[in-house]
Amino acid sequence: MSPQRPRRRGYALGVVIALLGALLIAATIIWQWRHIPYGLGIAALAIGCAILIAVAMRRVVWKVIAGVAVGALVVAGGVVALTGISSNTLPHWDRRVFEGVSGFSARSGDLLISGGTAYDAASGDIVWSIDRGIIDPMLVRSDIVVLTTSDETIAVEPSTGDELWRSPLSARGIAASGDILVVSHAVSDTEFEALGLDLTTGETVWQRPGRPVMECDLGPIDRYSVAPEGSHVIVDHEGGPAEVLSVADGSTTVANVDCSGSSRLVGDVLLQTDGDTLLGRSPSDGTQLWSTPVDEPWMVEGDGPEIFTTSEALGDSIELTAIDVASGRAHTVEPPAGKIRSLSSTERYRSADVWVVVDLDTGAAMWNPGTDAFVTIPDAESIDDYNIDAYSGWIALSGRTRDFTGDVTRLCWALSPDGELFGPAPGPGCYVDEGIMDAGHAVYPLT
Repeated sequence: MSPQRPRRRGYALGVVIALLGALLIAATIIWQWRHIPYGLGIAALAIGCAILIAVAMRRVVWKVIAGVAVGALVVAGGVVALTGISSNTLPHWDRRVFEGVSGFSARSGDLLISGGTAYDAASGDIVWSIDRGIIDPMLVRSDIVVLTTSDETIAVEPSTGDELWRSPLSARGIAASGDILVVSHAVSDTEFEALGLDLTTGETVWQRPGRPVMECDLGPIDRYSVAPEGSHVIVDHEGGPAEVLSVADGSTTVANVDCSGSSRLVGDVLLQTDGDTLLGRSPSDGTQLWSTPVDEPWMVEGDGPEIFTTSEALGDSIELTAIDVASGRAHTVEPPAGKIRSLSSTERYRSADVWVVVDLDTGAAMWNPGTDAFVTIPDAESIDDYNIDAYSGWIALSGRTRDFTGDVTRLCWALSPDGELFGPAPGPGCYVDEGIMDAGHAVYPLT
């Protein structure tokens, strides 16, 4: 037998296997057969190329070396084509030191305060910790952190954790202004009282019966977060009208607030619903400032100069109505591209910046209707869910990407209130707090 005949057979075998591999790769891309057929195609292409190189070489040792090298290069090329050259992995904390994001976490400079522990926001290292069982921050500022336990309230210095004062009451922070923190104290299972604490001493400077909140929606609503800044609070009296109190001295400024509907404080305006009308009142004396008809006055998002609610759906699109808080003037706003999917998730926006998920023809984006900023989420085929930290305005986005083989990967992104996008990180499912994202099996600092 001619020595050329086995070589020709080898060439033919290598060409056939490599061709089958290439066809399988092409078919996978065209018909979106996903990773397994793509992997088989890469393997066949690598084997075919290795056979061709091995047949072409004369010496056995070079046949082996060249065949392995070519096969490895083909496989590596296929993997790089699928995954990219860089891993795009976000820096993350050691999961063992952190129990997870909660609504009571907040940032103070370079520290994240969660539970009774302060973490370095970049590394996750514990800076200080107070071991008092179940403990949550109810106020986090640059000059003071106030923590609540099951039986007392403790104020500490943010950078060191050194105790500033201690109060023998267990409460929940509602709002703070200057040196006064308003807390909700449970007198019994059904009775509450509003207390004004002096942040310099921890002493109670005023005390009123009723349940203090920042808003009502068919009754008093607690947003599970640290206390926001606010000059007034709503105090609900079960079985009677609610009232608005001044944070500074606990005096009643508005005596007739209907908490059976939707009422809340936005800056220097008390918002209330009246049928299909949104009313703006002065929290200082109850004077009606404006009255604006809207489609859904009970679903109003935001806490800045403009607030937003949905207009009636028009075909496949949804419009937003922007309402000026000071004057009540309303106008319709729409994103520069795509279609609004929904205005809110399971939480409400109680921050100045509002971001809305927008479905694009080939992906997804986030749109700020107040500033008209538009942030495209690279490679995101869709955003399936999102989670809002109500008062800080950070957003966690859970979505999907699809590679050229049609395989789906679930990922997470985080969006800051000013529109900076972080990610992606492996999902599915993610939660965000002020400058921290909990996604998959890792915790990511967003600094």
